[in-house]
Amino acid sequence: MGNKVALLGLGDIGGYALELLAREPSVTEIVTADVDEDRGRFKCQIALASAFQGHYKDISFHKLDLFNVADTVAFFRREKPDIVLSTASLLPPWAVEEPLPDSAVAELDGAGYGPWLPMHLALIRNVMLALRKAELKIPVVNSSFPDVVNAVLGREGMAPAAGVGNSDQFVPLLQKVVGEELGVPRRNVAIYLVAPHYIWRNMNYYKKITGARYFLKVLVGDKDVTRSFNTDDLLERSVSFYPNIRPTARDPHPIGWLAPQVSASAVKNVMGILNNTGELTHTPGPEGLPGGYPVRLTSEGAKVVLPAELTLEEAVEINKDGQTRDGVESIKPDGTVVFTKSVRDVTRRVLGYDCAELRPADAAVRAKELKELFDAFVRKSVARK
Repeated sequence: MGNKVALLGLGDIGGYALELLAREPSVTEIVTADVDEDRGRFKCQIALASAFQGHYKDISFHKLDLFNVADTVAFFRREKPDIVLSTASLLPPWAVEEPLPDSAVAELDGAGYGPWLPMHLALIRNVMLALRKAELKIPVVNSSFPDVVNAVLGREGMAPAAGVGNSDQFVPLLQKVVGEELGVPRRNVAIYLVAPHYIWRNMNYYKKITGARYFLKVLVGDKDVTRSFNTDDLLERSVSFYPNIRPTARDPHPIGWLAPQVSASAVKNVMGILNNTGELTHTPGPEGLPGGYPVRLTSEGAKVVLPAELTLEEAVEINKDGQTRDGVESIKPDGTVVFTKSVRDVTRRVLGYDCAELRPADAAVRAKELKELFDAFVRKSVARK
């Protein structure tokens, strides 16, 4: 593969990702795109400071509205990147709670994360449609709720090559805890983790597993040391030093903690595919599957790698269990998402939003409706605070 990266979306995650990509030795050209021209050009200018560390990248900005599939097709045909990192979303995960008082967050808590799917699916679906129309086979790394979004797009034959964050974010934390306890270098600790988005989200909130299923195997070199630990305790300890607050992009200090982590995961996956490293790592949504898995990264994308004691079917069922807890009952063969009744009841009661099923082609329309209802809920909640 070549070394030209297209970065779509320059918000919190995209901005950090740009800074990291600008310092990657094997990347020489980065083409960025965002609908917000002022923000995009500013972040590209700031990224040129990578020259202080000896990295003189060709970084360009292009104003692009991903709702316009024809323009997106033209962008890809003109630029022909070797890989695409899409961080574009209509509502980043922290934006659901950041503007709300605690009482309002509690009202929405029973809805899980699934109902926000239209906000995450609409833009990345247009990216994949544009690549299909442009007749370009370019790997895409997607940061927008990949545990479910990649599975939906996979039903349509448009699965991104890999996802970003979520279960992947446990890995360096687990390596730290295991390395310190056993007195071994972190790089010698190999993690095999099968876990859905639901676990990552709840661990951030409650520092507890809260009953969800997962699979965890820990190796030091070739030695299986899993039985040296209570795995629930190990996972809980790995996030114990996180601030005991609702996770946002910026709290508890101006640099923030969630967006840099997700961005690092994204760039790691981009570079693994771009450089065909074959490295063992983790990603949500590989091969159009739901949830998170251990994988190897090659130029063909992320390929699931499981230990002998766990079948792929078992791993998928673990993630489907978490998917249901997130409010997604099932994904039909055509990509239509069926939401759980309990989640539908909450969104209907709290927001006035009623969506039993979501067809992928309807994501943009449902996202607009959901955003308007959510904004009204925010205004009402803040006013009564």
